[in-house]
Amino acid sequence: MLSLKQLQQHKPLAVVIGSILAALLLFLIYLLIQFYAPSKTVHNETDEITAVTAHKNSNTLSNTNAEAVPSFSSDVQLIDENVLNTAVSEDKTLAEDELASLNDIENQLNEQKALLEQQHQSADQLIALKEEQIAALEAQLNTP
Repeated sequence: MLSLKQLQQHKPLAVVIGSILAALLLFLIYLLIQFYAPSKTVHNETDEITAVTAHKNSNTLSNTNAEAVPSFSSDVQLIDENVLNTAVSEDKTLAEDELASLNDIENQLNEQKALLEQQHQSADQLIALKEEQIAALEAQLNTP
């Protein structure tokens, strides 16, 4: 049996070995999670499409700074034709996963649409209030 002094000498070594094993275990868990995590190719494609359309829209807006209301060109393509022509998977689970991801995308788009409509209404209200404020200031200027 080990004496108290010998146990105290081996304690730091046990702590170091234990922490290395804990770090190794956490790394292995991370690798397993990454390996079994579902792929997000649909989200990456939609992010790319969104980025491309946003870039095109920003180019259109910067080119039409002189206009009061920018008109968007009709060459902005929201849906890639290759996506529409790809075959649907024969595997039922893959089709269900694809359908679920498409439903998620549709929900995100509906939320964005609602948010944009709300922002548009807020902007209209702000414009109306600013017009009233300008009219009140002009009335103050006209009265001596």
